[in-house]
Amino acid sequence: MDIALETFKKPGTDTPPENIGRSTVTIDEAGYLALSRLEQELLESGQEELLMDTDERTIQIDPPVNQSELRDSKVRVFLDEETRAGVFHVVARHARDNCMIYTQPTMVRLVAI
Repeated sequence: MDIALETFKKPGTDTPPENIGRSTVTIDEAGYLALSRLEQELLESGQEELLMDTDERTIQIDPPVNQSELRDSKVRVFLDEETRAGVFHVVARHARDNCMIYTQPTMVRLVAI
């Protein structure tokens, strides 16, 4: 499944994030199952969040046009405070200037639809 998500660049801790466009996140069945397992682990463990390395075979991110490649991509999974549903977004580093890049969060369940 392909999901288009707003993507932000955060140059430093003292600067506000900049919307840099939409990334396409492609998640296959194995990626969805991994996200579901992490959601369940969060529900059972009480941890606030879990990070998973991205594997281009299961979860791939294509950054917005005119952005260089990303490095150190991870998927951050956490629980929505109100619904306790699993939510995830991709976090990475900009290959050129090492700024943090991240997508808007979306629910794990939406991947299965």
